[in-house]
This record gives sequence, structure tokens and C-alpha cells, in this order.
Amino acid sequence: HFRLIPLLTQPPPPPTITFAVQKILYRDEHILAVSKPGGMLMHRNPSLDRHATTFCDVEARRLADVPRVFPINRLDRPASGIVLFGLTDTAGAARLQAALTPPDCDKRYIALVRGVPEEAEWVNDHPLTDKDSRNRTKRDCLTEFRTLLALPDSRAALVEARLLTGRRHQIRRHLSNGRHQILGDTLYGKGRDNTFFRENYQLPRLFLHARRLEFTHPETNARITVESPLAPDLRTFLYKLPDFDRAAHPALCDLGDPDDDWVPKPPVERVPEPQDE
Repeated sequence: HFRLIPLLTQPPPPPTITFAVQKILYRDEHILAVSKPGGMLMHRNPSLDRHATTFCDVEARRLADVPRVFPINRLDRPASGIVLFGLTDTAGAARLQAALTPPDCDKRYIALVRGVPEEAEWVNDHPLTDKDSRNRTKRDCLTEFRTLLALPDSRAALVEARLLTGRRHQIRRHLSNGRHQILGDTLYGKGRDNTFFRENYQLPRLFLHARRLEFTHPETNARITVESPLAPDLRTFLYKLPDFDRAAHPALCDLGDPDDDWVPKPPVERVPEPQDE
């Protein structure tokens, strides 16, 4: 009698993911700002994905042609948009991180959410639990929101979020708390809605993009504004929605707002006017 023994085979390799090429949005001798595509890890992290081969910090070094960069802010893996790096040393990076603390720093994001908010502008100050702490400490949080475009046929809306505090997943959690979850959010969103938009309109991922960052340069005291156009994969998805009219909202095809303030422009350095003593 013979017994068949199954052959041990190696699992198939994970599919190769091709990312949009990162771009330098701003650079001087102290600071580098790049656009991170959605899906890219900030840095190597085998606990999240041991098969990943492309990382934001490595690509930033390659783009800037420098031996080392110092991460200043971070984005969730599925999010896209502006990421800042220091170029000098740890002390310079610490000064830059301090410069990104609200209210002096202005951080704005674009998100596509389920449902149409009742108010054009609103504030969410719901405290959030610090998930990284053992005692589950609740922290004060504040996020300002405004509706940029209502899409009632799609039962969705394009909104701007402005961070006034910085907690983990703050925008995602505050929108979920207000029952306007971000489309594509697999952690705080609605699975049924995510599935619907993926199957019918090819929603590629979490619709969250860090589009604008304004802060005071810690070394020169100049006011720096960095902007990142809406990521191509999110823009392509937006065009497929039945009630999004590209002709009626040309500025939305770039940054997400019909106001002049949102028209793409190069980074601006503004020296502050002298203040009274």
C-alpha cells in the first residue's frame, strides 16, 4: 500500500505594487517636503508588511540625493500627500517638529466622506483615547471641518479637515464619531459603503490626502506654505462619480476647492512683518 504525501510548496510571492513617483514639493538646506503616494509605508516595518520594498524615507533620500533624512510628520499608510523631512541633524529636526505644533502650523487635508453633512462648517472637539497608552488616557482634540462639495446622488461629500491638535488617526476618528466616515477607511469606516464604491467606481483606497501645510521656518523665520495636488488615483476615482462635474468644478480637479486660495502655486516663503513690542 502506498500513501500519498503532499509536496511542500512555497506560498506564491505577494503581488508587486507600483507606486506613483514621489515628487519634491519644497526644499532648502534644512527642509525637504515630498508627496507620499497612498499605500507606501513611511519606513521599513516588517510587523506591518515584511514584503514591502518601497518606503517613503528611502525614496526621499533618493530624490534629494542625501545620505540621511529625519522624519518630521507622518501619514497613515493608505493616506497620501505632504510629508516633511529634516536634512541637517536631530536637533534641527526637533526644532522643525516644534514648528509644526498648532496653532502656528496650519495643516489641511481633503477627505471624501459618506453622507452629506448638514452644516457647511463645523468643529469636532470629542476627546480621543490614546490607544498607545496603557491607561487609555483621553486627550483633548479639536478638528475644524468644512464641506467643499456635496454629492447627494453619490451620498457623499468632499470635505476639508484642519487639525488643531495632533492625535493618532484624529481626522478619521472624528469623522467616524460624526457618522461621516471616510470612504475607503477599513478601520473606522463602513464596510458596506466601501465595498459599494470599490465595486462600482473603483475606489482605490482611503480617500484622505494631506494637501496643505503652512508653518514658520525654525531657522529663517520665514513663513512656508507647501501644497500637494490631489493624488492621481483619488482624482481618477472622483471623476467617475455620477454627480461630479469636472467642467463645473475645475479647481477641484487639482486641490479640492473652487476658491482662489486652493489654486496650485509654488511654495511661498513670506518674511513676517515686524511685530509691536
